[in-house]
Amino acid sequence: MKKTIVLIVTFFLIITNLFSQTFSTAAGSSAFSSGGTICKNITVSGLSGVLNHDLGLRSVTLNVNHSDMGNVDVDIISPDGTTFSMVVGGYGTYSGVNFTNTVLTQINSPSDLDGGTAPFTGNFRPNDFSFDFCNVNNNVRSGNGTWQVCVSSSFGGGAGIFVSASINFGNNAPSEYGTGIAGETPALAPYKCDLTYYSGWTSKCYDAADTVGTNLNNV
Repeated sequence: MKKTIVLIVTFFLIITNLFSQTFSTAAGSSAFSSGGTICKNITVSGLSGVLNHDLGLRSVTLNVNHSDMGNVDVDIISPDGTTFSMVVGGYGTYSGVNFTNTVLTQINSPSDLDGGTAPFTGNFRPNDFSFDFCNVNNNVRSGNGTWQVCVSSSFGGGAGIFVSASINFGNNAPSEYGTGIAGETPALAPYKCDLTYYSGWTSKCYDAADTVGTNLNNV
């Protein structure tokens, strides 16, 4: 009986891991100046279909050296050229030296970046309220191609070093599906979302039951 249970658990873990792929920047650090921006490319290939709940962007991991991360912004650019702002230094109340293995995600109740402690190791929500993984995994966009992760310092904010970044794709990703909710205008609710594994803010995603007028914020 114990052997059967072990085999079932092992099989489940193997199947789960098949739906997780991580892609990283090339080796080597890149300096950025005060008021400057540096972008690193990440080449993604082998993903099937479009980004959605079954296989979507789940997290972005960063290693950045800077004397005050409260002056640093982080954007991610998808292969179709869409720029998503993830971290805005001026938005938050956080400060401190470096991002070290800082994982930006909205899955499994990450901590708030604002109020976090440097070097911010672990899982944190992106602090730009306009960012939403649902908007990345929109059931239209392909994940294959060249992604960019860009780090910039505010004017007078000091220089830094962009060490590395990686992006993870997997199953159970926050994602858009459908075209809207009955009774809601497109401006208020253009999408429904599968938020089973979601934790964060969203202005576009409503619950699977189509609760009219219920905006899921900080779920």
